[in-house]
Amino acid sequence: MANHTTEALIKGQTLCSNRRLEQALQVAASIPLKSKNLLEKIILTSSQLNRELLLRGSNREVRLVNTILTSAWNLWNEMSAIIEIATLETEGIDLCLQPVAVNAAINNILGQVVPILHSRQQALTLKLMPKSPTVMADPLRLEQVLLTLLSNVSQNTATHGSIFTSTTAEKSKIVTVKIWGNPPATTKKTTDILHDQAEHNGCKSAPSLTTELALCKYLIKLHKGKLWLPGETIPGVAFALALPSVAS
Repeated sequence: MANHTTEALIKGQTLCSNRRLEQALQVAASIPLKSKNLLEKIILTSSQLNRELLLRGSNREVRLVNTILTSAWNLWNEMSAIIEIATLETEGIDLCLQPVAVNAAINNILGQVVPILHSRQQALTLKLMPKSPTVMADPLRLEQVLLTLLSNVSQNTATHGSIFTSTTAEKSKIVTVKIWGNPPATTKKTTDILHDQAEHNGCKSAPSLTTELALCKYLIKLHKGKLWLPGETIPGVAFALALPSVAS
């Protein structure tokens, strides 16, 4: 009888704890959602002001408005990631898994990446396998991760620098995508991707983890893959992600 009572208490405490966690995540999501709506108004107003100032040729004012726009967009992206993480934790996610050619996924996001690189006068080099490796993934989520990583590398690579993307397949079981930039920007934003040191010897870590990258790590984990920072073998800012291939 005592054992049954103890088990019932433990189950009750666990249930209460899970409910408190769910409620906390819902509250956490509601706060940035309200702030996100305010930021959208700031972004819209700043964009309109920016267009008017460009017509007047007010360079100094344009630079100031661009700074406001950049900060607002960065906050908007961070809040979007927080909301999505909270939603995924409370409601779960149904991945639309299907065979995805990794090279095709990379090519699909180039239209969004190239303007970012051009704005920083950066060159992009693709070192993709001639025969594209295939992974079982949600194509939209995979492209979301690749776009975020490429954008982050671009932001942390110096103007006029170079961005590289490569694909490799190991014994038809694991597909690895590496994205790196060189040389690093003067003010380098550090990130930390948690990883298994036993499997990825030589990986490095750094003190902070942006919310967008945390979301990428979460999504890759749902795909039964890994996201990490390569070691000193790749200069500059770099990310690597590994996913099981369809052939595994």
